[in-house]
Amino acid sequence: MRRKGTGTAAAVVALFAIGALAGLRVSADSPKVLPSNPLGGMTQTQVDAVVAAAHARNDRFLASFVASKQDPHILPVVEVDDFAGPAAQTLSGTLALSDLVVQGTVLNLSFARNPSGGMPTATATLSIDVVVRGQAKSSIVVEQSGGPVAQDVGGALVEDGDDQLILPGDRVVLFLRNDAAAGVYRPLLGVGVMFIKPDGSVAAEDTNPFGGEINGRSINQVLAMLASS
Repeated sequence: MRRKGTGTAAAVVALFAIGALAGLRVSADSPKVLPSNPLGGMTQTQVDAVVAAAHARNDRFLASFVASKQDPHILPVVEVDDFAGPAAQTLSGTLALSDLVVQGTVLNLSFARNPSGGMPTATATLSIDVVVRGQAKSSIVVEQSGGPVAQDVGGALVEDGDDQLILPGDRVVLFLRNDAAAGVYRPLLGVGVMFIKPDGSVAAEDTNPFGGEINGRSINQVLAMLASS
């Protein structure tokens, strides 16, 4: 099971390294809260230097983690709250916004650094089992924001609180928008990812406003709901 903490700063990736400087570790086991302004009292030149060092440290950790071929499931998860909120409030509204709705399995996942210093980019290849809405080939590419970042000890998997990352081996139901220009699909924020547990039951993201209608139902029941909506 993935362990979760939370973060609220727009530059949360940089704050991991800043937190390390303050002797803090972000995790769900012993959560720490960074000061509301951890850069207070610094000059702009000092702030720029700290943030640049944080980005460089995160880039090094990401490169090392990818090279080691470790499973990202092992990393504690830290969610970034960007206050965007779910894309829709109802199941029917989510379906209406979706270009593609599928059930499938994540075959592989790659991470890439963000040149601007923000969260890494996660690109997953998904094998399609069922197409609920739209048209798709046997596999699709799904892109999300998030990935491995450095902490003072080890690392963490940072992700958007409205867009839980899908990882290799995950069985999921996805509600997607087509970014044709980029050649990828992206989940609808807050409602776009539903996980199929080993027992066959389905779990919506914590931010899903209609998760109560989904959680605990079997995948067959959820697919039937979608087909009738």
